[in-house]
Amino acid sequence: MKRLITTILLLLSINIACAADRVVVFAASSAATLMDEIIALYDGNVVASYASSGVLAKQISAGAPANIFLSANQGWMDYLGNKATARRDWLGNELLLISSSDCKIEYKFTDELKLSPILKEKRLAIGDPDHVPAGIYAKEAFTKLNLWADVEPLLIRADNSRVVLTLVSRGEVPLGVVFASDLAAAKGTVTLLDTVPKYSDISYPIAVVKASAEAVKFYNFLQTPAVADIIRKHGFTPL
Repeated sequence: MKRLITTILLLLSINIACAADRVVVFAASSAATLMDEIIALYDGNVVASYASSGVLAKQISAGAPANIFLSANQGWMDYLGNKATARRDWLGNELLLISSSDCKIEYKFTDELKLSPILKEKRLAIGDPDHVPAGIYAKEAFTKLNLWADVEPLLIRADNSRVVLTLVSRGEVPLGVVFASDLAAAKGTVTLLDTVPKYSDISYPIAVVKASAEAVKFYNFLQTPAVADIIRKHGFTPL
């Protein structure tokens, strides 16, 4: 009996130690392939959860056990207030208008044309502008271009920009607005029509939201030249 208790206590101590060494990263879905490659390169126990920045920020605020948070915009990092420490801007990005590969639509924002006659009652997919950063930027741009009232009735509001990419690549919608980093992951399944102008500079802040020695070690690793090369490979700009 004593031997059994000793064994159980030993297993519990091992599990606790492993949990203490593990780093949990909550990251915007548009950075999923980037973060996966960085984690594969890192010599340590790191796991990642991907979703819209707003969803992740609310989960962290409610007590989710994240160590590091990567947001696709400043607002959702601000939402966490003092929970976000060692905060810095880590990634830059751009917003792009894309079409499915078999779509015959052509469009340039410099032509200053309405989109609804071109879409002919078909749909435009963007991230939900109520909480998805790519959609928030898109709404800002379309508003400044005097296009928001034109496109709003035709929108499909997606949970994140990767969902937009999937919808367009499958031909389920003819047009979509995604991050430049999403296009880097598309592998020829979509066509770039134009860069979206007139929105705030896109920067992804990253912060430690629950400190540990291993979390700080991984956070510092994210600032290294080797990681900067991976960032560029995936269509982002290291900041």
